[in-house]
Amino acid sequence: PRPDPGHAPGQRRRHPVPVGDLLRLGRAEGGGGRVARKLVGLTLAAAAGADSPDAQVPVRGAGISHDGRPVGKVTSAVLSPALERVIALGYVPRALAEAGTRLAVEQAGDPAGAVVTGLPFVPTVGAG
Repeated sequence: PRPDPGHAPGQRRRHPVPVGDLLRLGRAEGGGGRVARKLVGLTLAAAAGADSPDAQVPVRGAGISHDGRPVGKVTSAVLSPALERVIALGYVPRALAEAGTRLAVEQAGDPAGAVVTGLPFVPTVGAG
């Protein structure tokens, strides 16, 4: 491995944010000592097939909402040829992270229906 120029060999690395601060932040945001948000998979409602120009892919940072109130942000999104719909990753509160939870994702300025989906989106070959 390549040496890290910011650390001498054998020196412990310090996390940029003290762990205690992260835990306090989690408690303050309702995480009960855990990180209050969770990265989830999102499958957007299929308004159009993968070949359609109407299949809009949300941009990074697009808002995620639940019952009309903002709850998170999209980190990445892509049009999946295997699923023939738009899939995304985003951070939402733990209370909304269960598979099947219905949310909305800002897509070209309008909310589009989305469902929290288990990862991976497509089962791996040979997985039983």
